Amino acid sequence: MPAPYDPVPILNVSGEDIPSHAVVEPTGAVTDGAFEVRKPTRDGYRGVLVNGPGVIPAGKAGQAYAHPRVVVRVDG
Repeated sequence: MPAPYDPVPILNVSGEDIPSHAVVEPTGAVTDGAFEVRKPTRDGYRGVLVNGPGVIPAGKAGQAYAHPRVVVRVDG
């Protein structure tokens, strides 16, 4: 995996848009050099990435980050 400050190429396979600064979980598959990602599937899972400042539409590619201190979006 790239260094924490480097953007990680991702592909949204969740079937819905990924909001800016949302937490995503790699599925384990890689397509064209990008980690396929979805919504996190369990509490406390540490193998997550955080989307950058833009929305990633369903089926499209974008960039996320793995830095341990990042801004995330939460409901509520």
